Amino acid sequence: MLLLFTDPSTAPRTELGRILFGLLYGTSVFILYGLLDLAGRPTFYDKLLAVPLLNLSVRAIDRWATSPGARRFDPARLGIRLGGRARHLAYMAVWIPVFFAIRLAHGVGDLHPANRLPFWQQACDQHRRNGCRNLATMESKFCERGSGWACNELGILATERQAETKTTMAPAKAFDLACRRGLQAGCGNALRLGRAPGALRHVPPSPEDYNLIIEDKHLPVDRETIDRLIYSRRRARRAGSTGA
Repeated sequence: MLLLFTDPSTAPRTELGRILFGLLYGTSVFILYGLLDLAGRPTFYDKLLAVPLLNLSVRAIDRWATSPGARRFDPARLGIRLGGRARHLAYMAVWIPVFFAIRLAHGVGDLHPANRLPFWQQACDQHRRNGCRNLATMESKFCERGSGWACNELGILATERQAETKTTMAPAKAFDLACRRGLQAGCGNALRLGRAPGALRHVPPSPEDYNLIIEDKHLPVDRETIDRLIYSRRRARRAGSTGA
């Protein structure tokens, strides 16, 4: 559906119409994200649901773009002396610095701090909107992969910030999973569940936990520390196998 959005056959013909088409799509993503989040539905549909409606509105957008009131804003009229490759170069000259500005702001790729666990830990501590909810989502994913540390953290988060996380996993189940995966703190927290706030115990991730979460780069510490932990773990295994 995203490919349909950029397909020339389903996009406006006029230059101003294409600009409006892009602005409407970008605005719809923000609006749909808020509505889906409010309804408790998966928010990744925010990029898709508006595409068919925008495709169906192409003719109306072109009619508006060619109306007398909108014609004064038409780039085709403002740059009437530019045509062909010169017009393409003019648009590229505008887009290139905009793209690099977005890149410098970490808006492209996997460099934005929001792709890291500490970002959402801090956001949750500061009671930011969806901070605890996104933190719970990340910890739930790592828990499902087999990280006992993530299960224990998810259980604590679901207990202390239940209203903010909206997680589907009960704290008792999270602690039970942590305990089954060999985390003693998880076993202890399962027994402490229901006691006074602050009784639940946090522990740092083990090398095994880092090995499970390293694929997505949602790392609680820097890469050098994780590499050292993983290397130490492998070296210990080699030593054990040699001794055997």
